[in-house]
Amino acid sequence: MPTPGRIDTEERRKADRVRQRLAKEVTAIQGQRNLTREGKRSRLAAAVVKAQAELGELRAAEAQRVTARREQCERELFGHVQPDDTRVISIRDAADRAAQIKDPEQMAAWMERVKDHDEVLLQAFARECYTRRNAAEPVWQRLVETWVRQTGRADAAEELGIIRDETSDSGHRLTREAAFSVGLLPAEIHGVSNSQLRSLADQADQIEELPPSRAEQVGQRLAGMVHTEIE
Repeated sequence: MPTPGRIDTEERRKADRVRQRLAKEVTAIQGQRNLTREGKRSRLAAAVVKAQAELGELRAAEAQRVTARREQCERELFGHVQPDDTRVISIRDAADRAAQIKDPEQMAAWMERVKDHDEVLLQAFARECYTRRNAAEPVWQRLVETWVRQTGRADAAEELGIIRDETSDSGHRLTREAAFSVGLLPAEIHGVSNSQLRSLADQADQIEELPPSRAEQVGQRLAGMVHTEIE
């Protein structure tokens, strides 16, 4: 895929383009002289609501893709999470057996004992070690690292670690929120609630534009005259 690849995904790049487009729309609306203050607020709200909807879809798409990739990495590392009926009993028994081993040295001995003839049990042991990893007991992490090296699954393990950071770490979560947010609202609608924003957006199509001022009318006529002479 690339994974949430240290905060760089296809969806986030598209989200950045949505924000760039919104910034241009905001500038254009703010510069329209033929709109009242309320007209500008409604047009700005409509642009923001549209961008929010697109960003929400992109966030959901990324979440779906990352979830699928996480499941794929877990299958590569630990076997099928939802196996077919012919294997489900043996996998469940292996998981129960792994859960009963509380001592990491005993777990290491069992992993060494079964590594060449019982892949189902070995994967269950590895999954249990992975689940028990914590800062207070680094031995579980070392068991996982040893198993990953022995089985040649380092890439899947690294990618799964990135995905878990992305989906559980508070810092990454805040970054994801920012990646799929429209950012600071324009001054004209800053501080309005989401419901007010949608209400303003619903009125955008009903906004009547003001007629051009006397100076603008003269300017338009002069521009037309110059265009005619050139032709």
